[in-house]
Amino acid sequence: MKHISKIFNFSEELRVQRFDDFIVMNAGKRMIKYEKLTGIWSFQDTSYDKYKNHELPSDEEAITVARNFLKENDLYNERFTIETVVTQYSGSELDSTYAPYSKSVFFYPQINDCSILGNSRMFLVQ
Repeated sequence: MKHISKIFNFSEELRVQRFDDFIVMNAGKRMIKYEKLTGIWSFQDTSYDKYKNHELPSDEEAITVARNFLKENDLYNERFTIETVVTQYSGSELDSTYAPYSKSVFFYPQINDCSILGNSRMFLVQ
């Protein structure tokens, strides 16, 4: 957790909450959640306006940015062979505010040709 909190520059006032299955670290509107049993960690930054139009990268660009970030911070593992991008939307179709606001990039490892789905995810918001 210390390594991950340094990567995301959690130098401001940090609040740590420990639960049976996970740990949550909050600093302002940024949060890291670490699941003890699975090793899954995720980062969220809610300081952006999700109702404002954002220019999002293509899925391929999002994967490249996320992969490079993981590699630069010594978090990437060559077992990550499956990469999935999911686009989040907000607003309403009724008032024409429904639009994409972020993309999440998920990395899944393979071990002995078996896919391990549901682990090692990273949220990328631009």
